[in-house]
Amino acid sequence: GLLPVYLKALHGVAGVEVLLCRVLFSLAFLSVILSLRGGFGFLREARRREVALRFLASATLISFNWFLYIWSVGSERVVEASLGYFINPLLNVVLGVAVLKERLNRAQWLAVALAAVGVLYLTIVSARPPWIALTLAVSFGLYGLIRKVVRVESVPGLATETLLLAPFAAAFLVEEWSGTPTPDGDESLDLRFFPVDAPPPPEQVVRSHRTVFDDVRRFLATGEIVVD
Repeated sequence: GLLPVYLKALHGVAGVEVLLCRVLFSLAFLSVILSLRGGFGFLREARRREVALRFLASATLISFNWFLYIWSVGSERVVEASLGYFINPLLNVVLGVAVLKERLNRAQWLAVALAAVGVLYLTIVSARPPWIALTLAVSFGLYGLIRKVVRVESVPGLATETLLLAPFAAAFLVEEWSGTPTPDGDESLDLRFFPVDAPPPPEQVVRSHRTVFDDVRRFLATGEIVVD
């Protein structure tokens, strides 16, 4: 969508600052949503050691994924980064079949094959090893797998992840911004962060409830775009 255009407008801001602002503003936004939906009872489940460790792993994966995407845009690698999100549904299919023991019928395998051909074509024409695309796809695929196993609703789950990351984000930003002037001499927070970074990315919000078959249906449409 338009996210790369917005990130390019922040070219003077360090990628890690964009990431950490995204974490904090997402937590604030999600807190409002959860308050309207009835509170924070899900935190009782998140306090269990096994669940907390899985959320810590998923929080690490999604923050790494976000940062790599932000870095890719700033490094003029937007096409390769976008390819990663085309590869990701294919990886989700593999994880769904291999780990979650889901099954595909012949028509769905055909759809996966067509999508794989399209991704392979885009990889070839990019004329460089798609390490950014593969890293984005793998990190997001493993994130989705963990969220599927945890079985916590998407919005409370993302809120838990951002809550785990928030202390680190706040501490880093306080240290970074304390006494450090911006390029124009103004030490105040750059308000350009606010419009986009507060809402959680919709792909991550719904990922924990998508099945392998949802990704196959998505790729039927994607294959038409690639062939066209």
